[in-house]
Amino acid sequence: MGARKSFDENMGRFGALVTAMREDVGQSEAMFREAAAQSRIPDGNVIGGEAARQRRIAATWAPAEAILAEEVLALGAALGEIRTAFDSREMPSRLDSAIGFLLKSAVRKRQKRRFERRVNPQHLAGLLARADHLQGAVFEERGFLSGRRQVLESLLTELAAHRPELVRSFSGQDESGQGVAGREKAATGPAPQAGGQDGKFKDTFEKDAVGVMSGLEAVAATERLVGAGLSLSRMLNAQVVALDTVSHKLQLDAEEFLILYRALAEIDGDGDRALPDGGALPNLADAVERYRNNRLVAPGEGRRRRIVDHAFVELFVQTQEEPEGEVQEGIFLSRRIRTFRPSGGR
Repeated sequence: MGARKSFDENMGRFGALVTAMREDVGQSEAMFREAAAQSRIPDGNVIGGEAARQRRIAATWAPAEAILAEEVLALGAALGEIRTAFDSREMPSRLDSAIGFLLKSAVRKRQKRRFERRVNPQHLAGLLARADHLQGAVFEERGFLSGRRQVLESLLTELAAHRPELVRSFSGQDESGQGVAGREKAATGPAPQAGGQDGKFKDTFEKDAVGVMSGLEAVAATERLVGAGLSLSRMLNAQVVALDTVSHKLQLDAEEFLILYRALAEIDGDGDRALPDGGALPNLADAVERYRNNRLVAPGEGRRRRIVDHAFVELFVQTQEEPEGEVQEGIFLSRRIRTFRPSGGR
């Protein structure tokens, strides 16, 4: 009961965190969408605000991701305990050994009761339901992040294709390349020059210098805008990769729970035992289908499990904290903070 309550609380926290993150991602997308629609670079403060928003997105995602990793590790620990119970179900305790001198049937009954306390169909069904709930949350969030990333990449492609228009809009030029000052001069004619040729040269030089600086600033602002978009795209992609890793691990552990469920049924003399609730695990449908077709144990499954376990540990299980991620000049510098350690029968 306590484990279920903790799971529900963690999933509630996860939902609140991803809801807040989705709002920030939506605001970022709206900013890039407006820039692409108008072919206009947002104000510098707006781009600066985008960098701050991306830092907030990263800071919100880190604990959400940690909740998923924590729950997957908890399932792995439960899986390890059940494996151990299976492996040691016929090993007598000291008291069993003492009783065995008098009555072997009593020892067998004690071992059976002890095993049934640790492993039973209801317990396995509850763990499978938790895995299914987690997988559903992962699928939903992955769908959202993947969709937003695709939209963002489309907007960035559009912005990159309209770089000249962005530069002109920033520097106040029209399609002919003239700025505001150039258009005013063409309309009113040349202004009287003072100081002869030297004055004329100085005036021309200053105007050229202003035009060059304005153009450079426009190019820099355009690159900052596109860089901020690339930063967000990389961040969303990293989150999708993390969710894929969690999803593969959940699928793997669910299959092992199902293998143990089948083994328990055979121990009880009911090898054809159906899954509880008719196998109502919609987010683990592939694993359930493999269970029903007796394909959970197949050549190459051991290698597949090692690859998935290694990917999960490499991404989520670390022993030292690392600096928090930050956004600088449109570049997302991310280092994951993980303090989880492997647990369970791995």
